[in-house]
Amino acid sequence: MKSLDSIIKIAEIHAKRLRFAMNHLKEKIPVTANDIDNISDEDLPFFELYTSRFSKLQDFMGSSLFTAVLEAKGEQTEQMTFIDKLHKLEKLNLITSTEDWMSMRQIRNNLAHEYPEHPELTAKFFNEAFQFGTLLLDSLEKVKQFITKK
Repeated sequence: MKSLDSIIKIAEIHAKRLRFAMNHLKEKIPVTANDIDNISDEDLPFFELYTSRFSKLQDFMGSSLFTAVLEAKGEQTEQMTFIDKLHKLEKLNLITSTEDWMSMRQIRNNLAHEYPEHPELTAKFFNEAFQFGTLLLDSLEKVKQFITKK
């Protein structure tokens, strides 16, 4: 398994690029179905970047970072379900709630699909992802602070 420091570095790369896309898009949110149908060539890469990095960061934290943090704390994670890990992280105040994290996971899954016939769905899923972006980044910061204190 990778070291906790190297895992944090990877998460930080995703977070940096997510923040960059957020800063560019913040004035355009919320988006509508019409906005999705008429995304400019200049804005499209930022929507793609946001979608990609939100998904990658959420997945990476859930699959690698959280396990590494719990193991560094002495937890035996092999038999733990994802929900069990989230409950432990919630008790440590590293995530706001298990429900929020499960919502982010579902949004990530929704973003993985394209809905060209339904721009209203694309807009809905993108707006949801954008609302959770700050929470995702805050969770990473809490984890980094927790690791630093240890």
